[in-house]
Amino acid sequence: MSAPTGASEVWPLVVVGGGPAGIAAATEAARTGLRCLLIDEAPRIGGQIYRDLPREFTVHDRRRLGRDHRRGDRLRAGLAEVGDLVEVRSGTTVLDIVDGRRLVCSSAETGPTEVIAERLVLATGAYDRPVPFPGWTLPGVITAGGTQALLKAMRVRPGERALVAGTGPLLLVVAGQLHRAGVRVVALLEAGRSAFTAGTLVRARRQWGMLTDGARYRFDLLRAGIPIRYNHTVFQAHGDGMLDSVTYGPVAPADWRPIREQASRVEVDLLVSGFASSPAPNSASWSAAGWCTSTGSAAGFRYATPRCRRRYPESSPWGTEPVSPVCWSPSRRGGSPASPPPNRPEGSPKPRPDDDAAPPSAGSAP
Repeated sequence: MSAPTGASEVWPLVVVGGGPAGIAAATEAARTGLRCLLIDEAPRIGGQIYRDLPREFTVHDRRRLGRDHRRGDRLRAGLAEVGDLVEVRSGTTVLDIVDGRRLVCSSAETGPTEVIAERLVLATGAYDRPVPFPGWTLPGVITAGGTQALLKAMRVRPGERALVAGTGPLLLVVAGQLHRAGVRVVALLEAGRSAFTAGTLVRARRQWGMLTDGARYRFDLLRAGIPIRYNHTVFQAHGDGMLDSVTYGPVAPADWRPIREQASRVEVDLLVSGFASSPAPNSASWSAAGWCTSTGSAAGFRYATPRCRRRYPESSPWGTEPVSPVCWSPSRRGGSPASPPPNRPEGSPKPRPDDDAAPPSAGSAP
């Protein structure tokens, strides 16, 4: 790609990411009188959660699109109220951030450009954490985020008979969306335990809105007759060129080790895999020192820190350690990444050669 041409633009505030956090940041800043540039690589702002329909679609009644679309519309309406104080550049990718304030951007319309930010907010969101297991590359196996993209943005039903597996609250949402789209969801497999325990409810009492949303999603599934099986996960996807069935079963609550003698097999043409999310990969490579923020520790996964390394989580229900590339802090684990074990089952992917490589330099691919 050619270097940016022309004079650099200078903005009092640049927000990278047009999801809920980015839109809210730009809106609140503009309400104080601060001019802001909002950059997002998607054709329309809203992010993964409030993904909007393509402009080419004609919608006669937006109320039928569901709660997420209504919430996204309210968020976008708030941004529109601040008028010219916020300029939105959709379809624009931030390729690099140099010296903490020079953004190298590119779009199909303008080519490479440079923007200088007096203040910078990174709200780049998260992506599906891909989890490899035997058969995970078969057509018909899709991530939770990919399923939502098809349902929300394209109004496409990705299958007829589905199994939803993984961990985290997004599974409840996706299973409900599939059901409303006419897909028969045979079960939801949650590898962890139920979040609706007395202790969890007490600790989360300040997030009442999220609790009520979660309870509503759960009730909707139960009302639809969709079973939720806790401490269960997928063991293997089967099919000759196309998914036709899935083997699943219970896992040990402490470490998610499979209890294979209790495995079951079910015929499906869609397997939705959703094992939580990872920070957007670009944020790990932008001026590698200092741009990653801590995501905390949950379900055996590690940390995103200024020194990002690829690290395999400690446990996996498929008899192997590797689950996905995540960011790792050497200070937390004593200096060097653990090597993956040799007992890798047939069909599971091997680690990439650069899994134990040094952190990427500024501008390199994540």
